[in-house]
This record gives sequence, C-alpha cells and structure tokens, in this order.
Amino acid sequence: MIVLKKFIPSSFDAVDSAVHSIETFLEMECPAIGEHDVFRIKFMIREMLNNGVEHGNHFDPEKKVGCILHADPPNLTFDFYDEGPGVEVDETIIPDEKESPLRERHRGYQTILEMGFNIQINRDYIRVTYVTGKEAN
Repeated sequence: MIVLKKFIPSSFDAVDSAVHSIETFLEMECPAIGEHDVFRIKFMIREMLNNGVEHGNHFDPEKKVGCILHADPPNLTFDFYDEGPGVEVDETIIPDEKESPLRERHRGYQTILEMGFNIQINRDYIRVTYVTGKEAN
C-alpha cells in the first residue's frame, strides 16, 4: 500500500528537507518502527535521493527526484525516481564485497546492503526494501 509520495527539485538542500519530512512521517504514522530502523532508513533515503540528484539529473533544478513509500508490514519498500536516462543494469552497480571500502564509487550502495536493505535496480527506478526490526549484517 502506498503511504507517501515525495517529489522534489534536484538539489541537496531539497533532499535534506525531504529526509526530515519522511522521518517525521515515519515517527508519526509508523510508531512501531524503532530508532535504529529510522536511522538506517534516513541514511538510505538520503543516499538514494542524492544519487538521483547527482547521477540521474546532473543537478538540473528543472528536474525532479522522487520517493514513493509502500508499507506492507514488516516490509517497507521505497521506489526512487529521477529524470535521467535510466540505469543500465549490470554487476558494476552493486560492488563486489571484496572491493576496497576506500574506492571512490558505489560505497553508498554497499553500505545500504550492509544495513539490511535489498536493492532491486530497474531501468526507470530503483526499489529498496527493508524488513523493519531486522538486524543489519
């Protein structure tokens, strides 16, 4: 069930505002979600929206990034959109665990995976699913 839709201009300031807004929504509307879950979710949302702003929309203020939240307890599913050309799905998007944590690219995806999220990359959007209350790896 869709419980929240948020589309914002392509700027890091707008991302910051959206993350705070979504955090407030989760605290008010989903009180069963624990403090640790909220921390992880905020980190993930910020990372995913920032990626859309930078890599999808190339900071174009005329383009939007968005997040649609589906709540199907205990799962929370987030669909992330931007107005870029889409993602070519290949194994380089999600880095190999053996890669150095000091690499320049894809550290955010690896961190999100380590926090217990499942990432599904589609051409036009990225779906991130989280089971609330589940301990991270």
